[in-house]
Amino acid sequence: MLMLTTASCLGVSLPAPTTQWRVTAHTGRPVRPSTYMLLSGDGLPMGKGIPDGPQRFEVGEDYVDPLAKPRPKYDLCAASGRPEEVCFGAVAPGTSFDLDEWAAHMRGEGALQPIPRAVALLSDDEASLRSPDGTPSGYVAALLAAGFTKVDRIDLDAPGSRSCVLAALREAKAARERVCVHCADGTSKTGVVMADWLLSDYIGGDNIVEATDALRARKRLGGVERAVDPEVVASYIVTGRTGVVANDGSADDDEPPPSVSPGGVLLL
Repeated sequence: MLMLTTASCLGVSLPAPTTQWRVTAHTGRPVRPSTYMLLSGDGLPMGKGIPDGPQRFEVGEDYVDPLAKPRPKYDLCAASGRPEEVCFGAVAPGTSFDLDEWAAHMRGEGALQPIPRAVALLSDDEASLRSPDGTPSGYVAALLAAGFTKVDRIDLDAPGSRSCVLAALREAKAARERVCVHCADGTSKTGVVMADWLLSDYIGGDNIVEATDALRARKRLGGVERAVDPEVVASYIVTGRTGVVANDGSADDDEPPPSVSPGGVLLL
C-alpha cells in the first residue's frame, strides 16, 4: 500500500505534525482504471477538502509501481523476505535446449547465492518435454549433471505429493540449502507449494488467505506476483495433492471440497 508521508506529495499544506496519508489502492501491480479515496492514518475517510476531505485520483491500466523490483529472469523469487528462506520459486525451462542456461542461472549466474537443490513439479509429459533424452528420468539426470546436488521430481496431481514436497523443503531447511521449486508456468503449482510453505513454516495457523496475500505481496521486493486462489491451496492441504476438485466444484472422490471462510480460515 502506497504511503504518502509529506505534504508536498499531496500538494497541500498540512498542520504539524504531518499526518500520514495512505491510498486505498494495491499498487504492487497494474490495475484497471479505478477511483480511490485517501484515508487518514487511522484508516477513516476524511471529510470535505484536504486534509478534511477526500482526494480522488485515477490509476491507469499501465500503472507500474516505481518502487517495485524489476521482474527477474525465470521469475526466480523467494517465498518470503526471511534471510534464512530456503524456498525459491521459478518457471521451468521451456525445452531441453534451455535447460543448461536455466540451470546455470539457478546455480549462481542469476541467484544472489547458488541454489543447490531443485524440486520439479512436473508431470511425466512435462518432464519429458524438457529432457535431453525425452524421458522423465532424463530431466532429473540432466539437472544433476548441471550441478544440482539434489533433485526431486514430484507430480503434484499424484496422491501424497504434498507430503513429498514438504519433506524435500524441510530437508533443505535442515541442511540450510536453498531449493528451486519450479513448474511449467512458474505459478499454478509453484505458487500453491510456496503458499503452503509460508503457512506451515512461517505464518502458522490456518489462515490461507494471509499466506496467499503474503506471496502476492512479494511483487514489490521480489519482482514476481504469484496470485494463487486460496480455495486451490485449501484443497491441496486437505487432499494432499492438486487437481482433486473439479471445475464445477465437485471432488473426484465425491467428497465435498474444502472451503475457506471470509476471514481466510480453512473450513474442514
